[in-house]
Amino acid sequence: MIRIGRKAGITGATVLIVAMGSGVAAAAVISRGPVDNSGVSHGCWSNHAIKGSRVFVMQDAGTSCPGGTTPISWNAQGPQGPAGATGPAGPSTLGSAGLDVTMVQAATNGVGTAVAYCPADHPYAISGGGSVYNTPVNLVGTPAPMAASFPVSTDAGDPGGWAVVAVYTAAEPWPEGQVSSVTAYADCAK
Repeated sequence: MIRIGRKAGITGATVLIVAMGSGVAAAAVISRGPVDNSGVSHGCWSNHAIKGSRVFVMQDAGTSCPGGTTPISWNAQGPQGPAGATGPAGPSTLGSAGLDVTMVQAATNGVGTAVAYCPADHPYAISGGGSVYNTPVNLVGTPAPMAASFPVSTDAGDPGGWAVVAVYTAAEPWPEGQVSSVTAYADCAK
């Protein structure tokens, strides 16, 4: 017979209690409840009916059901349903040959601004530009500075054309404000 001293018995019991406490703490950390990280719920139901009823209990995810029960799990979100019907096609400016675009232009003589407005059947200006020329008596077709080139809007607020503005300064060889030709171009789409 082996004899265990009183100190050894108390130490052994303390270690056993601490180990059991650690096991309970570890089980509490591992056990997160009946719903796992994927959103699946877990439970157990009794194998034998009691007066036509079965017992059901929620079971912590990752643990085994007790004896005499059968595990069951379900996804609260459910499977994804079938794809819905395709919606109607939205409006398009593309025809069989591509984007339906027309170019318009407007020219002025002796005025520093020209505006090319898009026609009603192609009301949206998608791009534009222009040119400015000065033709005083001794210069023919000399390019002059363009001060601005920008889209303009219709009353509805949609881009409806393109404007080009020329501004001259006294440092240039022709009289201030003199402009012979300003032309604006607009690419207009439906």
